[in-house]
Amino acid sequence: MRAMGAIKDIVDLCIKLRDERRDGKTSEFIGQIRSLTLSLQSERATIAEKNAELVTENLALNANCSTWRPLTQMQWPRLKKVIGRNCAHYGKQPEDSG
Repeated sequence: MRAMGAIKDIVDLCIKLRDERRDGKTSEFIGQIRSLTLSLQSERATIAEKNAELVTENLALNANCSTWRPLTQMQWPRLKKVIGRNCAHYGKQPEDSG
C-alpha cells in the first residue's frame, strides 16, 4: 500500500469513527487504523533502509569519480590530439568539448 493512500484511508477512518462513535463499529475502525499505521511504519522503515543503501552507493560513486576526474583532466590534451588525428584521417572536424 502506498503511503499517501494509507494516510487518506486513516483520515477517512478517523472521520467515520468520529461520525459513528456510538455505533458498534468503533473497535473495527480502530483495528483498521492500527493496521494502516503499522503498514505505514513498515513502509517507512523500508524506505529508510533503501535510502541508507543509496547514500552509501552514492558515496562510493563520488569517491570513484574523485579518483578518475584528475586522471581524465591530465589526459585530456593527449586525448584531444588522438581525436583530432582520427577525425583528420576520416575527413571530419573534431567537436570542441573542453
